[in-house]
Amino acid sequence: MQQELAALENEVAGLRQLHERLRESEERFRGAFDNAAIGMAIVSPQGRWLQVNQSLCEIVGYSEQELLSMTFQDVTHPEDLDLDLHNVEQMLRGRLRSYHMEKRYIRKDGHTVWVLLSVSLVHDKDGEPLHFVSQIQDVNARKLAQAARDSLIDQLQQALEHVRHLRTLVPVCAWCDQIRDASGNWAPFDAYLRSELKLKLTHGICPACSSSAMKDGSPNPKRS
Repeated sequence: MQQELAALENEVAGLRQLHERLRESEERFRGAFDNAAIGMAIVSPQGRWLQVNQSLCEIVGYSEQELLSMTFQDVTHPEDLDLDLHNVEQMLRGRLRSYHMEKRYIRKDGHTVWVLLSVSLVHDKDGEPLHFVSQIQDVNARKLAQAARDSLIDQLQQALEHVRHLRTLVPVCAWCDQIRDASGNWAPFDAYLRSELKLKLTHGICPACSSSAMKDGSPNPKRS
């Protein structure tokens, strides 16, 4: 009997230690989850927010209580929803272990915010989908800067094409074929090509001129 009691006490002590380790592990996870610098969320397979941290609330502008009554579909930009749902479906079918995508949320104030979303799926002991773990990083400033840069590049390219187009509209004298340059000076065609287009020219004689020269006895009717 005493041996049985001792064994039972050891078993109870072991269970208490296991329970304490589990409690400490949960507290560490909760602390890391709540205090993460990026948005963190636990999401059901149907898309309902089960647990969210303060960083996520600040990204989307909703309180914790508000988010817990919503789904991620409710705050996802319509243009990004189909791809997001497709990735979710692929994970639930076991075709993806995780996925990453840039997407837009619609904040409570109506503005959109770009985020980098990373999602993994947790299974229960029977291998059934239990919940998603989502990490949400605010990349709105980077996306806006990228859009501004792309817009500037596009404007510069358009301006360059406009300049190129203007440079093709060169006034040519109808009598002597001289060209007026950007400074308003008139110059021979070959001189213009050298100065404006930086071309290196060589001179030859075309078949028509060669034939004419042979008839007239002149090596080049236009050049000495």
